[in-house]
Parts: sequence; structure tokens; C-alpha cells
Amino acid sequence: STMSEVITSPLSLYVAGKYVEALDMFDALLEERPYSVTLLLNRAHTYYHLELFRKAIKDCNDAITLDSNCGEAYVLKGECNSKMGKLKLAKKTWTAGLKVASHVQHYKLLTEYLGNDSNAVSHDSRESIGTASPLATQSAPSPKIQAKRTPAPDVSPVKGKLVAKPSTPTSRNNDALAQLQRRIAGNKGSPDLDRLIGDGYQQVNSGRLNEAIETFSVLLKKHPNAIGAYLGRGTALALGTRLDLAIADFSSVLSIDSKCVEAYKRRGQTRSAKGQDKLAIEDFNQAVKLQPDHEAFFQRGLVFFKSRDYKLALKDFQMATRLQHADHAAWGYIGLCYDHIGMCRESIESHTKAIAIKKDYKDSWANMGQAYKDWGQYEPALEKVQKCLKIDPNHFPAWHIKAVIEFGAGNHFQALDDFTKALSLEKMFDFKVFKAVIEHALGQFSVAIPSYDLALAEKPDDSAWYKKELAIWWQNHLDKNIRDFNMDSLLDPEFKEFFSKRLPPPQLRKYKKQTPPKSPPKDVEKTKSPLSKKADEIIQYSVFYGKTLHQDSPGYMANQRQQRMAGLAILELAQVLRDVWFNGKELYPTKSSSISHPYTICNNKETIKIIDGSRFHKFGYRDMYDIAIRWRQFSEPNDPVWWVDALTPEQFAEGFGSHTPMITGQCNVVRYSPNVKLSWPIFQDEICNQIGIPEKQKTLVKKATNCAEMWEVLQKDVWIVTPCRSLRTGNMMEGTRLTLQKSEPNGFEYSIRTPGTPPRWVDYDLELAEVFQQLTVEVQKKGTPEYDLERVSDLILTTSFYWYNFMPLSRGTAACGYIGLMGMFLAAGIKIDSMVPSGFLVDWEAILRPQPSAFIDRLKTWMYPARKEINEAAFDALPRVAEEFSTLRGMIRALNQDA
Repeated sequence: STMSEVITSPLSLYVAGKYVEALDMFDALLEERPYSVTLLLNRAHTYYHLELFRKAIKDCNDAITLDSNCGEAYVLKGECNSKMGKLKLAKKTWTAGLKVASHVQHYKLLTEYLGNDSNAVSHDSRESIGTASPLATQSAPSPKIQAKRTPAPDVSPVKGKLVAKPSTPTSRNNDALAQLQRRIAGNKGSPDLDRLIGDGYQQVNSGRLNEAIETFSVLLKKHPNAIGAYLGRGTALALGTRLDLAIADFSSVLSIDSKCVEAYKRRGQTRSAKGQDKLAIEDFNQAVKLQPDHEAFFQRGLVFFKSRDYKLALKDFQMATRLQHADHAAWGYIGLCYDHIGMCRESIESHTKAIAIKKDYKDSWANMGQAYKDWGQYEPALEKVQKCLKIDPNHFPAWHIKAVIEFGAGNHFQALDDFTKALSLEKMFDFKVFKAVIEHALGQFSVAIPSYDLALAEKPDDSAWYKKELAIWWQNHLDKNIRDFNMDSLLDPEFKEFFSKRLPPPQLRKYKKQTPPKSPPKDVEKTKSPLSKKADEIIQYSVFYGKTLHQDSPGYMANQRQQRMAGLAILELAQVLRDVWFNGKELYPTKSSSISHPYTICNNKETIKIIDGSRFHKFGYRDMYDIAIRWRQFSEPNDPVWWVDALTPEQFAEGFGSHTPMITGQCNVVRYSPNVKLSWPIFQDEICNQIGIPEKQKTLVKKATNCAEMWEVLQKDVWIVTPCRSLRTGNMMEGTRLTLQKSEPNGFEYSIRTPGTPPRWVDYDLELAEVFQQLTVEVQKKGTPEYDLERVSDLILTTSFYWYNFMPLSRGTAACGYIGLMGMFLAAGIKIDSMVPSGFLVDWEAILRPQPSAFIDRLKTWMYPARKEINEAAFDALPRVAEEFSTLRGMIRALNQDA
């Protein structure tokens, strides 16, 4: 008979990885025989697999009470304590067991554990492709979280061992496991062969892989068709990472029995570990065909998940839960799959089901926190990850997730503490970089630069190199007047380009590394030190305006630091604009502008007019946005925020472009995928208008409702240009590019890509200069009968419309655009006393509208009724932002108030 035969004893259920069902049977048997040491130990092992360590320990204690010399109970009890992080208690348990253990195998295990102080953990801490039995593959380990990093394939021995009796292996000849051994051994029930196979599997279980390989090899010389020996040796070889030899052994089994499900499963797992995912899936397809059980679907799901084919993985995990509903690990993976495809609500629901099955399932608690974070919900995200940390205070992935949540909320001091904790548990490269970035943002350069060095010692060519250079630049300019220079003008264009693209630093050709200051200035005060009375007055006034930056939409978490940045930027921008509009200060110092050279940009003689050499120029729209950009640049060193035309001339000529996906691969991007509905009709229309296709194909394009259907019609990648009408000329300018590309595995990318080419730059530069000039003229009519608030409001929104479509920054265009919008209204004496409506993304409303009037119509319904006149005299009496926060140190101190 073959291994696909159905076996119903609790031992065979255990061997098959059906721990919940096995547990039910052991419970029933223990009601009849409550003093059976063997049953207590078997149930303890089952609890161990279900990660119910306290219950396993209770059964071990009961077994020790009944048999004080039960070495197996001490072994397993110590392993449970080790899994719970109680290493001292584990060693104490093993020491006690060593004094009483009567079985040589238990004595050896206890000696091994106690002889390895540096790693006093159970043999199950290595992940698994199989079990100690000759047949079954255990249920896969629970989902592991590394900030949504794909879990590693399972390649390790079983979690714990199941014993039939606490005696020699030969005593198992009459139980179901021994019968199963005889079946797959390919013999007629030789007791000696069974015993040797059992010994080999015990060697595998105890980590003595070379001994196991030798045992099985000797067996195979005498019994060349012993399937159990091939499976055992293959498992030992796989655990020892000798994957090719392991695959050969599993293939040998299939040459003897082409319907051996277990061989397909183990070969599939080993092939996956070797990176041969397609071949692995073929093996699991065969396993599913022969025996469509929970384990086969689960294991195939793991390979699909590893291959980033989350939708197929999701189907397999869902099938696994139909076959074994109480599999918390399968529900956990369903949650991970949903999160990877952008379905946060469904992810949370799935993790909730996993936790309903296993309340202390720490991985799902942490992954649920990640899902809430991706959804943009700070409080529930933090609550869930803290529940994980309550279960396991040393769960380093949870500390990582918590740190990222705090960082995303702008709580930098707390995020720094959390990353420091994560690093104390696991020296991961990403943790090192994040810690350095936060120290950098907080102005702690004396520790940030060494932290960058620590990370770069591990990966010298990582983009952290650029951040370290930026940190030194910040340190050199920490106490200089921030309005006496412009970072975009001073930093090397090639450096900015490479930083934006995350290119390897050694490819830089002419860049000269930053020179650290000979006498480094003191770091910015680490605590939230009180500011001056004037500074505090400015900050209090800015609070409301900063909050207007927040988008109440899926994926956007309220970030206190960014809101503080926006509020102060809006105030400074409004104060400067009022000087220009009402106080005759239209000449602006060129040294603080992103255009710091005595030339005109893009041949536009109206944009920058140089006065008195290069010292002053006429204030223009670019100077206004420079104020917002400066605050955005210094609020977050992790983000390369630059003017595209200030990159290298070659890159500018090629058209450096911003890129924002709505769909990427199989993921509906949480923030941006709602815009698919708005953009799709435009995409369909412009494909028909811009691409030469037959009328019949145009009809099919109009009927296509999603990326897959559109690609099926066109059979190629495609992009179109959205229209953007010029008020200056009446012509259509190039908007953004809606792009559809096929993406493996089984996915697509649907995105907007906006190239900053010189001809396009000229169009938008002229348009913005013209509209800003009209706005200046209209605003200056204030106090006269000719003043028209509607006209002023429309021109502010028109300026914003062209800015969003221009998309002139490497990143940060949206935030700087809304800062500019609110700042212009405030400078005109108007407060927009409203938040952006829920689900409304202002920048996308501009990008996907063909002309300013359509954009204005979308905003005026909620924005214009919210216009309130401010007390302009009181506003003008406020302290000046540029004076109170005149240095980079001052700006960082202000931002740190909410950190």
C-alpha cells in the first residue's frame, strides 16, 4: 500500500500535522486513562506544536509526578520554557532532568542542550520541512513578520518529538506509527529495519544529521527500495542544506512509488528552498492531485507566497482553512496575502480569525498592527502590536513594526527608542539605517553619523551613504541663517540625482564628499525643550493650518511632525507673500532661491529678473514654493526633495519623472488605487484618441473594465498623455502619463508617470508665471471696489492646478502644493476653516482634470463656503517665522516639539 492511505489514530494525525484533531483524540483517551505517562507526553508534544507552551508544561509536570525519572518530560518542558524566552528556567529544568534521566537518548539531548550555553534553545528553533516520523510533513510554522518581508521557506527538523512510550524504539512496533513505518519501508515488516529507521529519524530530530545520513545510507545499501530511508536521508540532507542530494533522494522515492505524496511534498519544499519555485509548484500540484489535503494546499500556498503570487497563495490558504478551519497559521497567511494585495480590512478580519483560534498568536497580533498601519489608522495599529509585545516582549519584528508606526505618526523620539530596542534583539541592517535617519532628523548628528557608519560597514553601497553625506552637510550648516542659502542650489546635481534614484554611490563621477566640521556644533537639544515666547506664539497659531495637510483617506496616517512642518511653512509663506503683495517688497534675495545664478530659467525672461547682479530678483511663484520646499526638505532627511531642473543637465534633458502607482503587481495601492475609477475613463478615451487602433479594437477598449482586460485587448504595454489646457495659449499641454504595464507574477502596474522634460518645463513655467502675476494684480486690489474674492480664489486654485500637473519635484509636490494653496489664501486674509473631505485627494483631482475650471468646480463646493476672513492686523503682528526659526537648528527644534 502507499502513503496516501487514510490513518485515523491520534499518532498518525500528529504525524500528518493535524494537531487540533490529534489533540481532541488525546483528550478523549486521557479521560479514560488519566494516569498514562505516554498519553500525557503525546498530548504535551501536540500542545507544543500548537504553541500552547503553558499547557504542554502542565502535562510534562503531571508526567514527572507520575514518573520522576521521565527524561522526555524534562526535555520537552525545557524546550517550552526556551520558546517562551525563559532560558534560565529552561536550563534549570534540563539540569534537573539530567540527574534523573534513565534513557540514553534523553540523557544525550539534555547534555547537548546544557553544553551550548550560547544557544540554549530547542531543536525546533530551526524551521521545518518534515517531521521525526518517516512519513508526515508537519503543519508549516506560523507566519513570520519582517515589516511585510516574505517569510523564508521551511527547511528544518520537526518542532518537538512524539513518543509512543518512554522506552526503547522497538517497543513501538504495535502502534500506528510503527505500522506506518513498515508500510513505507517497502518491506514485509522487518523489526530490525523498523528499529533502524526509527533510530535514523530520532537522529534527525536531535539534530545529528551526519549520523542520520550514515544510518540511512547503510540501510539503503541492504534495502535499496526502503522508501522510509530515502525520505529520512533526504530530510537530513535538506536540513544540512545539501539540497541537490536531498532532491535526488526524494526523486528516488518517486521512481519506486510514483504516487508517494510525501515525496512530492518534501521535494517541493526542498526545491523551493533552492529557489526552484516553478518546479516546487509542479511537485505540490501533484501532491494536491493525489491527496488534496490541508497540508498540500498549505505548502503550495507557501511557495506561491514566497513567489509573490499572493492571489494564488490566498486561494490555497483559503482551501487549507476549509479543510482544517482551526489552522491559525493558515488564517495568518490569509491575512498577510490580503495585506500584500492592498485589502487591509480583509487582512484584519483574517488575523482576527487566527487570534480567535489562538489568542496568544503573537504573529497575527503584530501583522494586524501592520495592516492597520498600512490602512492609516494609528491607534488600533499601536494597540495590536502592543498586544503582541505583551505576549512576547522580545518579539523583534513587532518592535520594528511599532517603530515604523511611531515614525509614520511623527513620534520620532518614541520611534528611536523602539528601533533601539529592536536592534538590541536583532542586528538587522534596516534597523540600523532607520535609527540613523531618526537621529539625523532630530539633529543628533554626533550619534547619527556613527550610526550611518555602522550600517555602511555592512553594506557600503547602500543609499544610506547619501543620507550620511546629507547629515554632514546639515551639520555644517546647522547654525547658519537658513535664508542665506538654498540647499537645492548648493548640493551637487549628480549627488541629488543619484540619491533620488538610489543608485550605487561608487558610480558618482565628480562628486566631492562632504567634509565634517573641524569643531562640530552641539547637537540639537534632545529633549522637547521649551522655545521662546515668540516661537511658541507662532507654533500655537500654526496648529490649525498644519492639520489641514492631513488627508482623511485610506493609507494616510496623521503625522504630527509633517503637520508641524506644514503649519510653520504656511505661516512663513503667507508672511512673505503679504510683504510682496502689500508692503512693496517684491525684490527677493537670490541667495535663498533655488535659482541662485544670474541666468533666466528655460528662456522665460518673465520668471526671474535679475536686479543688481545676482543679489536680488523679482519674487515669483518659484520663490513662493521654495519656502514650502525648504520646510519639507528639512522635516524628513529620508526623502530626496529636489527641483527636477536642478538635477544634472543630462537627466533634465532625458526627463526625470515622478512615478506613482495605483496598482503595482497584484497590489491595489491603499493610498492611490481609489483613483483608478477616476482615471480609467480618461485612459480609455485617450487610448482611442492617441493610439492608432482599429475601430473594432476601440470598442473593446471601451468595454475593458480592468488592467487584465485592457492588456488582453491591446496585447502590449501602453501609455497615454492626459490633457491639460493652457489658459495662456488655449493649447493643450502635456499632463501626466497614464501607464499600463504587465508585471509578473500575474499582475500589472497601472500608474501615473510625469516626465520633467525641458519643453514641458517651459510650458508650465510660463503658465505658472502668468497665473501668479494675475493673482498678484487681483490681490493688490484688496480694499478697492474692484477687488473680487471669487476671482482671487479661482486664481489661487488655478495656480495650484498647474503646480500639481507640473509636478516639478523629485517628491513632495503634493504636500508643497497644498501648503502653497493654504498659504496664498492666508496671505490674502482668508482662512479655509475646513479639513479636506474624507476620501478627497486634492492633487489627484488636479492631475486628472483637463482644465482649471473642472478642478475649481470640484473644490469650491466645500472650500469656498469655508472661507473666513482673518484679523489681518493681528496676523501681521505675529512674530516672523523667518526670524524666530532663522537657522536649521531652530527649524529642527520647532519640529521636535511634537516628536
